[in-house]
Amino acid sequence: MNANHDGLRFWLALPALSFLSYAALTFEIALTRIFSVMLNYHFVFAVVSAALLGLGLGVMQLRKWQGARAASAVRSSAAIFALLMAGTVVAIIGAPAIEGGGFWLYLVLAILPFCAAGLAISGIFQEFASRSAFAYGADLLGAAIGALTIVPLLDVFGGVNAVFFAASVASVGALLLGIARGRFPVFATVACLAVVASFGALSGLRVQLAVPVTNDPDKDMYQMLSNPAFKAKIIESRWSSFGRTDVVKSERMPNELELFVDGAAGSTMYNSAAVLNDPHEMEHLTLHFGEYFPFLFLKDDEKRNALVIGPGGGRDVVVALLGGVKSITAVEVNPDVVKIVKDYKDFNGGIYSGDPRVTPVVAEGRNFVRNSTSRYDLLMLSLPVTKSLRSIEGFALTENYLFTVEAFQDYLDHLSTNGRIVIVEHGEVPIYKLISIALKAFARRGIS
Repeated sequence: MNANHDGLRFWLALPALSFLSYAALTFEIALTRIFSVMLNYHFVFAVVSAALLGLGLGVMQLRKWQGARAASAVRSSAAIFALLMAGTVVAIIGAPAIEGGGFWLYLVLAILPFCAAGLAISGIFQEFASRSAFAYGADLLGAAIGALTIVPLLDVFGGVNAVFFAASVASVGALLLGIARGRFPVFATVACLAVVASFGALSGLRVQLAVPVTNDPDKDMYQMLSNPAFKAKIIESRWSSFGRTDVVKSERMPNELELFVDGAAGSTMYNSAAVLNDPHEMEHLTLHFGEYFPFLFLKDDEKRNALVIGPGGGRDVVVALLGGVKSITAVEVNPDVVKIVKDYKDFNGGIYSGDPRVTPVVAEGRNFVRNSTSRYDLLMLSLPVTKSLRSIEGFALTENYLFTVEAFQDYLDHLSTNGRIVIVEHGEVPIYKLISIALKAFARRGIS
């Protein structure tokens, strides 16, 4: 009978281990999306460090406990892990009100759930050390399913609700561990059920806890929202595995909406009809925005078609249309941006959905070019860069693959006989880099 009981505990512990492993990986990835919105892109790497540190601390703590105390700690830690995941994300979102040292507070809060996960997972391995191959398989299975499902999970539920889903999965694992032992604290049962109920309510009602952009002057959206002169506000937010895309409206610029991804990489969506009738807007696009400059010199047969990489809200497309381009292929990597521009067709005049001259494509620009069989009179790239490229000292480690020698070779291969590449960059240093790349690309073709 005792052997049967041990067997039952083992076969209940295996799915519990898979659930805990799944929850840990899902929580880690979802947290990177939340950190990317609140902080900056490079802080997401801190989540990986926090996860490893937390898991290690949990294992160290288990080493101090033996016997019944360790078994009880494993059961409780699994339930605490589920609770801490849900509680941590709420605490992190609310933490910006605390001045000073905000990032370190976020990091400490992020470590705590992983400590509980490390203790629970290592406890299962320790208890069934003689059958560790099965336990290892269950652990990998949970992580593998997490890796496969996190993208659709983020697309459907968003970053915050993905965490609550992970917490509900962990709570099921905690319940299985309690059943396996035949003794489960009442508080742990209630805690697990509360997490499941919370996720059900959040996902069913599609309640989105607002993830703020912290007071970082490097965040484009923070600069706009915090400047009283703009009188700006977020009118819509959409989560996906790509990030959070926000639509921001400013009373100062009634004919424009700004689109931001994770609070940065802003792009403008114009009210096309209003822009065409507004001399100030027209002057800005045709005289003050460098991308229009080449059109002052192009003949009709030199602008028959254009490939726009990274059009965002459609400013580059508007510029090309004003310049007289007859056929435009606009390749945007973020599907949410394309959907938003299509959904706001009454505002922008249907630039991505009603204009026969424009064909929007959701794809990565470099990959699209390489696989295209078409040739273009114009290949346009206006600030299609990642935030990492703005760091001068980081060029060697944070390459933008739209701007490499090989990329230029691809672009040149897809230009018509009199084709041009038009690039708008952030400043002098990136321009120097582009000139160097272009010269090397031509040199490979035997052009001095």
